[in-house]
Amino acid sequence: MDAASHVSHSQDLDLQAINTALNRVQAVIEFELDGTILHANDNFLRVVGYSLAEVQGKHHAIFCDPEYVKTAEYRDFWAKLGRGEFDQGEYKRRAKDGREVWINASYNPILDADGKPYKVIKFATDITASKRRNADYEGKIDAISKAQAVIEFRLDGTVIRANDNFLKSVGYTLAEIEGKHHRIFCEAEYAKSEEYAQFWQKLAKGEFDAGEYKRVTKDGREIWLNATYNPIFDTEGRPFKVVKFASDVTALKKRNAEYEGKVSAIGKAQAVIEFDMQGNVLDANENFLAVMDYDLSDIKGEHHRMFCEPEYASSAEYKKFWQKLNRGEFDAGRYKRLGNHGKVVWIQATYNPILDLNGKPYKVVKFAIDISEQVNLENSIQAKASNDSRKVNALLESVARAAQGDLTCNIVPEGDEPIDLLAGGISKMIVDLRGVIGNVVSAANGFADASHTIAERATGVAVGTQALGATVEEMNASIDGLTFSINSIAENTSNADYLAKATQQEAEAGARAVAKSIEAMDLINRSSEDIGEIVKVISEIANQTNMLAFNAAIEAARAGEHGLGFSVVADEVRKLAERSSQATKEISKLINESVKRVSTGSEISRQASDAFDKIVSGVAKTTLAISDISKAANEQLLTAREVSTAIQYIAEETEKSAANCDSIARSTDGLNERAGSLNQTVSGFVV
Repeated sequence: MDAASHVSHSQDLDLQAINTALNRVQAVIEFELDGTILHANDNFLRVVGYSLAEVQGKHHAIFCDPEYVKTAEYRDFWAKLGRGEFDQGEYKRRAKDGREVWINASYNPILDADGKPYKVIKFATDITASKRRNADYEGKIDAISKAQAVIEFRLDGTVIRANDNFLKSVGYTLAEIEGKHHRIFCEAEYAKSEEYAQFWQKLAKGEFDAGEYKRVTKDGREIWLNATYNPIFDTEGRPFKVVKFASDVTALKKRNAEYEGKVSAIGKAQAVIEFDMQGNVLDANENFLAVMDYDLSDIKGEHHRMFCEPEYASSAEYKKFWQKLNRGEFDAGRYKRLGNHGKVVWIQATYNPILDLNGKPYKVVKFAIDISEQVNLENSIQAKASNDSRKVNALLESVARAAQGDLTCNIVPEGDEPIDLLAGGISKMIVDLRGVIGNVVSAANGFADASHTIAERATGVAVGTQALGATVEEMNASIDGLTFSINSIAENTSNADYLAKATQQEAEAGARAVAKSIEAMDLINRSSEDIGEIVKVISEIANQTNMLAFNAAIEAARAGEHGLGFSVVADEVRKLAERSSQATKEISKLINESVKRVSTGSEISRQASDAFDKIVSGVAKTTLAISDISKAANEQLLTAREVSTAIQYIAEETEKSAANCDSIARSTDGLNERAGSLNQTVSGFVV
């Protein structure tokens, strides 16, 4: 064998070895280029459940779903292989019994010496179990993703992706957080803390973390997530990302915080103790321990009966009490309990069965308030009420005896309570009443004698009163005459007063007229003086005009025949000026005479005014005097009428007095009878 043959033989041996190895570990099947089966090894036949005879010569389509075989995709698949093109992937196939089989396979066209494909060899691995396992994982993850918020991070905390549930919880879109660091969901202080750095270091080392986490949404709201941070490992066991599964528990957290706050508030204000359903103490707060004067170690694990009186703890009622609580029924009321060293404690309490998720009671929580002082106060009030009732009954008995006329009872106060003060007051009243009744008896005895004396004197007064009445009638007649005279005087003075006032008014009117006349004279005088001044001015103007006309005539003469016309005019002007001057002299003379006469009239008017002033003054004095006389007369008239009224009243009262005296005389008879009756009444009292 030459070297070439040796190499070829060696290569054949290698190929056979490789083929044998592949047939041991993989499913192998060979096809014609049209898909007809040429051969299949045992591994492949075991996967699909066929024998070689059942598949040899059949088309590859027997391993596929009928719907897929009819598709263009399936035809293209074989056309591709027919062109010598390689195909690889995961393929879904059907076994003989209809089972779904998944294989990871490569379809390898085999080429001849000319490079043309003449058959296809398929190498496959059964991945059905892995596929189902992955499908199971994917289904679970999909279900989790539908129910929970899911987000993925790189080991450095950078966001890779997040599902809709997570995005809704934090209020972001995926584009807003993708590539950002996890710290955008945290408070700034926490994101800067060492604790936060250690958190991501722990995850980067592949360590799991779970719990309730406070996070911040896009709009700054605080949310709480119940979450797990799960490092995901590669095939070599190294973490390469972190997947977080979370549920928004913000509402639950707030509700629990509210419950915890309420329970804490109750725990601060009330005594609280917990029991199991058998009645054994589980826990108690400081308030309860302080009320009962125990330490927790003294009562923990002990039965509730340690707080009860032995008789009650062994009673059927106590057994029913715990049976009721075991049925989940609430119990509330006022309870007498025993603290340390037999200390009696009264509490207002509620026993509250706590139910588990199945609605079954698993423990009892008791909330209590110490009302020992209140109960002691109530007992004290009841004792006092009983004592007061006894005192009141004794007091009522004494009052009843006094009401029947027995004033000999003796009431002795026992203290200084209000009821005792009342007893003392009633006692004093009875003592005083005894004295009063005694005095009444004495007075009644002398009452009858006094009434006889009153009757006799009343008769004498009646006689004197009748005489007084006659005198009063005479006085009344005299007063009537006086009143008539005064009334006439008053009427006459009223008339005189009226006339005097009228005269005064007329005199005042005359004085006012004279005053106005004087004012008019003064005005005329001033006007005359003003006219005189005006006339002087006109006279001066006339003189100047005359002078100017004279000068004009001279100038006209100098002008010769040119000034002849002007000379005639100037002469006429001069004549007019002379006549004006003459007229002003006459007017001035008349004005001077008028001024003299006005002055004389003014003087006479002033004298008349002085006379009128004296007349007005005299009339005013006369009017005032008459007015005073009229007022005095009216006052006398009123006084006379008042005296008349008073005398009339005296007359009426005198008549009444006489009648009263008669009545007194008659009444004394009845008074004597009543005095006898009074003696009979007071005789019924025992003093």
